[in-house]
Amino acid sequence: MSRILATLIANALRFTESGEVRVGISCTATTVEYRVHDTGRGIEASALPSLFDETRVTEAGAARIASLGVCRGIARALGGDLEGGSEPGVEASSHSGYPWSTFPSVDSSRFAVDKRS
Repeated sequence: MSRILATLIANALRFTESGEVRVGISCTATTVEYRVHDTGRGIEASALPSLFDETRVTEAGAARIASLGVCRGIARALGGDLEGGSEPGVEASSHSGYPWSTFPSVDSSRFAVDKRS
């Protein structure tokens, strides 16, 4: 999961020349979810279907960043998922959620949970 979060943050930083990148974590009674939101240039609607294509690899300087498709595959293998959205020229956001069972060493009852879920 750290690889997924690192990729989401790296992508947000890469495409945000000014503004902000926000990272948040929330918990419900059944899941842990993290979100990355940026005020970068966003993604055109026509590009969204290929956003999670597992064959895409992004060049970031000397480093190669795994595609969001690879990250989605990892998330799903862990019992979670990875989704994203965007408003071109304004923002982009992504979030990934996992069941508490993904964290066997964490006692979920120790965390405040959103009772609306």
